Amino acid sequence: MRALRRLLLLALCWLATAMPAVAETRVALVIGNSAYKQAPALANPKNDAEGVAESLKRLKFDVLAGTDLDKPAMERLLQAFSLKIETADVALVFYAGHGLQVNGRNYLVPIDAKLDREADLVFQAVPLDVIQGLMEQSQRTSILILDACRDNPLARSLARTMGTRSAAIGRGLGETTAGIGTLIVYATQPGNVALDGAGKNSPFTAALLANVETPGLEVRQVFTRVRQAVIQSTNGKQVPWDSSSLTGDWFFTAAPAPPSPGTMPPTSVDRAREARSRAQAAQLRAQDAKARAENAQGQSQSFAERARIAAVKARNGDNGYLVRLSDRGTRFEGEGDPANRELSYGVFYHANTDRYEGAFRRGDRHYYGIYVAANGVRIEGAWGDDTQPSLAVEVGPDSVVRYAGEWSARRYSGFGVRYWPGLGDDQGRYEGELAGSRPHGVGVFIFNDGRRYEGEVADGKMTGRGVLTDAAGKSRAGRWENDKFLGPE
Repeated sequence: MRALRRLLLLALCWLATAMPAVAETRVALVIGNSAYKQAPALANPKNDAEGVAESLKRLKFDVLAGTDLDKPAMERLLQAFSLKIETADVALVFYAGHGLQVNGRNYLVPIDAKLDREADLVFQAVPLDVIQGLMEQSQRTSILILDACRDNPLARSLARTMGTRSAAIGRGLGETTAGIGTLIVYATQPGNVALDGAGKNSPFTAALLANVETPGLEVRQVFTRVRQAVIQSTNGKQVPWDSSSLTGDWFFTAAPAPPSPGTMPPTSVDRAREARSRAQAAQLRAQDAKARAENAQGQSQSFAERARIAAVKARNGDNGYLVRLSDRGTRFEGEGDPANRELSYGVFYHANTDRYEGAFRRGDRHYYGIYVAANGVRIEGAWGDDTQPSLAVEVGPDSVVRYAGEWSARRYSGFGVRYWPGLGDDQGRYEGELAGSRPHGVGVFIFNDGRRYEGEVADGKMTGRGVLTDAAGKSRAGRWENDKFLGPE
């Protein structure tokens, strides 16, 4: 009976870890253009976009959606998307509507486009490689889904004016090489034309909606099923295509398949190792955010430098800059009124002499910058709102890195790597889940004397089930409490 209770408990633990709770940040841009002004209207793209947007919301994506967009509206939505994905783990774009390729370059077509000359593409269409470039600026999973290979009268109109150069206009969209971490999916094979469909949705989007929320399917399995369904529904006339450079498995809905009979649920060590992998990924994203804060995305001045220059101009009374005091003892020095600006630079001084130097979005610290505490500690990275960074690196007064990873309410929270200060290059560290700036959940301690602990932790201590291995490779596995070994189970 005791063994049966233990087996049931392990099974319940496995079920808890297999539930589709998605901790990663997911952002999606969804566009469907149907009501073209210079070409016959398309029946399905608006419906396709609306259906995909609702599905992605259920899959915990932060969705920016638009239908029947002209060029300015597409650019505004794309700009908002580019800001949202700065700190995202996953960026997804779905587009339904007209698209075309000219001289090997793919373009998405707004509803107001009038393509009489090749030069019109520059001003009236949206280059696909620009969108892909924005998605691939950081290390993340990027998914680009294109139901945009429909028969395009705008391409035929352009071909008539290009004369002998009309051969440069391809049929459908051309194949694009996926960058590292990117999956590009086409409604049909490159150079071919997709069907708009007689029902509410195109054949491709109908198949996508039928499969994307299926539990336990890795993303490439999802699109394999989509391909099979489209081939069947179109009698082989349309074959979806993809180009992938993904470096790992990714799931729309999180749960992998349950274990086969006779296998055990994941142990605390398995979960600790998975948490360590996620912590290392968060560390890389935080280091990338720190580099962006310091380098200002290739500009000659960093975000903090631009903020300090703006503060000097504010103190000098330059036009367009201001010094603003509050009754709480805080002070802002920088560009204009940040609450009325999409992006501005300046320095915000707290009453306790802490300060933030960097960029503000609509009045909040919501971009890249540096928080400098009165005790000399610096937090550098990408900030989630006015009180917390979402991804950042903390550096002590001695210039030793203390932490890199996810944050919440100015505390280490989520997944990250915590270093113990004052131990030099061989300092010990923790890689895994944290809460309230302490290791908490599951993770891995790596001590500078060669010991390693993998398992459950609570309030910064080895507490729960875990395994401690010494430098000689000798292990103790069982239950721990406040760093003390209670014995094997």
